Amino acid sequence: MHKCLSIHDILLLVFEQVDGYVFDDAGLNVVPLCREVASLHALAALARTCKGFQEPALDVLWRDIPDLFVLVKYALPSDALDYQEANRTLYIHNPDDASLWRTLDPFVRRIRAVGIPLPYEDSIGRVLDEGSVVEPLAKYLTDKGSGYAFPQLQEVTLHVSWLSQAYCTLLLNPQVRRLQLPSDWYGPCLSPLLRPSLSRLRVVKLDMGSVFKLGNDFIYNLAKALPSLKRFSALPESPGSFPSIHPSSPVEEMQTLDCLLAFVEHCPRLRELKIATLPRFSTGFVFRQGGDVPKAKKLRSLRLWTAPLETSGEHARDVGDFLAQTFPRVKRVDLGLFSVRLPDRAALYAGMLWREEALRRWEEIVDSLGSVDFYAVTFVDMKLYPSPRTFTW
Repeated sequence: MHKCLSIHDILLLVFEQVDGYVFDDAGLNVVPLCREVASLHALAALARTCKGFQEPALDVLWRDIPDLFVLVKYALPSDALDYQEANRTLYIHNPDDASLWRTLDPFVRRIRAVGIPLPYEDSIGRVLDEGSVVEPLAKYLTDKGSGYAFPQLQEVTLHVSWLSQAYCTLLLNPQVRRLQLPSDWYGPCLSPLLRPSLSRLRVVKLDMGSVFKLGNDFIYNLAKALPSLKRFSALPESPGSFPSIHPSSPVEEMQTLDCLLAFVEHCPRLRELKIATLPRFSTGFVFRQGGDVPKAKKLRSLRLWTAPLETSGEHARDVGDFLAQTFPRVKRVDLGLFSVRLPDRAALYAGMLWREEALRRWEEIVDSLGSVDFYAVTFVDMKLYPSPRTFTW
């Protein structure tokens, strides 16, 4: 074997080329859907080839795991485990045995990302028993040296079944830089985001279906808790999942335009923002043109899901001036506007006129942002078609 293949860093680079991920066909997701089956098999085979290949191959193989189930299932001795197919739950016979948990040490130090699923259908829906597995695992890993369960962990995609305090202790560590939460989480379920230990998070993605249910107060507290934030998204990937609401809904329950100031004031590094707001200001907020408004000088991309402006004239000018003063250097603006509820197909022509008017109003606002290089608008119908269809200009 050539001498260069005895250097760990070189082998690591080579084996990283073996690893591969599956993305969606449309290419819309920057986050991979899962790892490739062939890559997993190849890395496992390389780890068994010789001692020189073992460590770097295992580093790459175990750096991404779908969940803690895989770690416990495949790293612990099989005679210590009890998997019950009826409830798809894994139990451990003797969770107080410290020597059993020490078996995980060579794998724990390699893990850098948790949450990307395996490419196997039977891997979905498997869970760990809280009392005999998750809680003892959290206690063992956090009682070690650094106090962090996974010392190299940087990316976490949480799932609905990982809501317990033990899971948060295991996965929401200070060194995590990228966090994604599922669409089923909103309101009280998002409270883990406000943990002081997550103040160094740089990327947060809330894959939310209820995009307007955050509220101004939560957004303010969230921005205050994440001063290192560079990219934030509280929108689903597809505009087809736009919520069916009316812009006259109570502002107390939904976030308004002035909630954007929370990110401006508390997240000075923010470069990309994707969020939904109503196209108006909250009660008591008064915008004064030329006033002392905080500015997001580093923000370059704004994706805003909102409703068409109810009125033009002074209100539209206030919205435009507010965005122009708050985001003076934004380069890309993507708007998502949900359409009026058309009663039947006979109203199609009226709906097209309405879209043209909505588009004209928002174009005037975007024109006031002199720094914009790219601008797009997407309309989503919620009633005219059996399933949402988008119209993009």
